Amino acid sequence: MKNKQTVLIIEDSPLTVKILRNMLQSEYDVLSAFSGVDGYEIAVAKNPDIIILDVVMSGMDGYEVCKKLKSNSLTKSIPVIFISALGEMEDERKGLEIGAIDYITKPFSEPIVKIRVKNHLELKRTRDILSDMSSHDGLTGLYNRRYFDNVIEREWEKGIMNETPFSVMLIDIDQFKLYNDNYGHLEGDECLKLVANCIKSCLDYKDNVVARFGGEEFVCLMPNVCIEDALMMADKTLKNVALQKIPFAFSTVADVVTVSIGVGTVFPSESKVLTDFVKIVDDLLYKAKHNGRNQIQHINLI
Repeated sequence: MKNKQTVLIIEDSPLTVKILRNMLQSEYDVLSAFSGVDGYEIAVAKNPDIIILDVVMSGMDGYEVCKKLKSNSLTKSIPVIFISALGEMEDERKGLEIGAIDYITKPFSEPIVKIRVKNHLELKRTRDILSDMSSHDGLTGLYNRRYFDNVIEREWEKGIMNETPFSVMLIDIDQFKLYNDNYGHLEGDECLKLVANCIKSCLDYKDNVVARFGGEEFVCLMPNVCIEDALMMADKTLKNVALQKIPFAFSTVADVVTVSIGVGTVFPSESKVLTDFVKIVDDLLYKAKHNGRNQIQHINLI
């Protein structure tokens, strides 16, 4: 988790931005945008911890920006504080109804601004910590299926917006039921942890998300990764798991634990369906297992 939290100010008055920046920059990383459109795009790209948003702006006003933020899965959980010189109850009611968490009014009181920002950021940090705790698999320490399902949808939307490649890798421990049946569940758990650590070390690159997908199945989401790079990581994973030399005398594949891998790359678009793409990669994993295991099957849909 980031040590220094990020504040995004969306305000069409350069003077107001300067005032707020001077108040907050000693404690936070401060980003700024001078229009609703630019502010929304920065929020999607940078994922700030909190947004301070002016109500009255030319073009897209604060209410429209807030509605867009709250309807986008990438930004809906970012807290929004409205700023306004209006000071009317009806305006505050409207802002709170569409998803803002608080209001600050012009002219600003520096202590009030600092306290409100600080309080809401502390609440967000606590929520992030709790979310992080609930997003990991208890045995392997990798992300769990629920977290992965949320992240892959957000990254798919980013891929559509940015027109970038999108790769997914599915990994399955070969004949793991046979391993459990012969070595017992305690040894099976140790095997899962060793393989999980190996996979994570091979795939732990910026923006990659590695999760436990099922019992002995793992998944890696690789945003902005082309098929060539995805295959290099798949090959590294396949070889490094075998190099762990986890004994498996009952395997019909090798005398050590091995894995089978399916990997695919696509350009997300509005005409494509995420679940269809994941199903294609899952079919490739099945093909790798059906064709003898301890191998990679891949597809490039770009």
